[in-house]
Amino acid sequence: MKKLLLGAGAVALAACTTSLEVRSDAEDLEKAYPKQKNTKAGPAEGILYFLPTGVLEIDVTRRLAKCGGTPDKPDVDFEISVASALKFEADRSKPYLLDYEALEKGFKEIDLAVELYENGTLKSVNAKITDRTAEAVTNALQGAARIVKMAMGLMSLNAGPGVCTNDATTALAAYNAAASLRKQKLQELDKLLVKDPKTDEDLKTVASLKGEVANADSVIARSLQVISWTDKYIWSPSFDSSCRATLTLAPNETRLRKLSTLADIEKNSSLAVLIKDPDSNGDEGVMKDVAANPRRHLVYRAPAKARLYVCRDSESCANKNAKCDSLPPRDAVLLEQPVLLPQAGARFALPLKNRLFDGQTLSATFRPSGTIEQVKYTSAAEAAAATKAFNDATREVGGLVSAARGEKLADIKAQTELINAQIALQKAKDELARVTSAPPD
Repeated sequence: MKKLLLGAGAVALAACTTSLEVRSDAEDLEKAYPKQKNTKAGPAEGILYFLPTGVLEIDVTRRLAKCGGTPDKPDVDFEISVASALKFEADRSKPYLLDYEALEKGFKEIDLAVELYENGTLKSVNAKITDRTAEAVTNALQGAARIVKMAMGLMSLNAGPGVCTNDATTALAAYNAAASLRKQKLQELDKLLVKDPKTDEDLKTVASLKGEVANADSVIARSLQVISWTDKYIWSPSFDSSCRATLTLAPNETRLRKLSTLADIEKNSSLAVLIKDPDSNGDEGVMKDVAANPRRHLVYRAPAKARLYVCRDSESCANKNAKCDSLPPRDAVLLEQPVLLPQAGARFALPLKNRLFDGQTLSATFRPSGTIEQVKYTSAAEAAAATKAFNDATREVGGLVSAARGEKLADIKAQTELINAQIALQKAKDELARVTSAPPD
């Protein structure tokens, strides 16, 4: 009997291996729904998370800078400035379902903490970390880029008939005149401000010049409402098998036609080009991206490095067949910034399998981009611990058997004593009856 008990215990202990499982393959996700008569009886069970994807917001501000030529040969140009920001959103095209119930087996004590960013991407597993939710919207590209004039030579104030609208022509002339006047008055003001000591006449002139500059600023602001606007482009780039991705930044046609019905949209379109670092991970890098997850490990994605270029026109940087190390012409570039793109990187897996007599801790935190910020793994598996646990279990089973035998012997002894007491009681009753029923002498 003792051998049978120990054998059953060994089988139970052998089944105590647990693992942290994540379902992501389509067929595997289907198994997360509880079944009832071949139908889904309820929602999918587990903690849902997504991998991050990078989204670029590109702001292109266009200002009418030249409006000349004739209706047959219009000459319309714009001054352009560019600003860009990188945000991280959840890639909801592929869900990951963390099945924490797979950890709950045998005598395991589980303490699992999973933290997600507000957009549903993985923030931490089994860890308490400083809140970085504010970084989920990351301005990786800073400020406005340098302004590059697309128009060459002097700006023309005399627009050809019908090339630009009357409002555009009037506003452009006012803007140029106010900008020229402002520049002139600021130069005069600078000379007086450095003069020391200043006469009363100088002080009056300073006040007058400041007033003229303020008036010029007012005219410029009103003119810009007519001849300038900003287009916002939202781009979640995909590289597929190439190291280059492009997006045409065409001007808003409605705003463009308010200035000129003859301006060429294609000519005035800019181009955004992303070039992935050839040494980065992903399809073209050293580390290949694999979407399948047959072992159900915790999946994360390491972003790839890339560089964003915004060119002044689409022709300057439109070479889609260029190699990864082929860069756009420097004189055509309005903006150049490095970026991290999770969707262009490779997926990796963090396994956590807890075996018999093995106490483990896996702690991992992730940045909004998907990059691992910190990871800690410890294992307390020891042969001595296994031997001690087995010996303790053996003694426990032996103690249970001995206790059972002792309890049975005590019970038999108690029953025997009870029977003997009952016999003695009966004899006493019989003797009492005999004495009390006998006739008197």
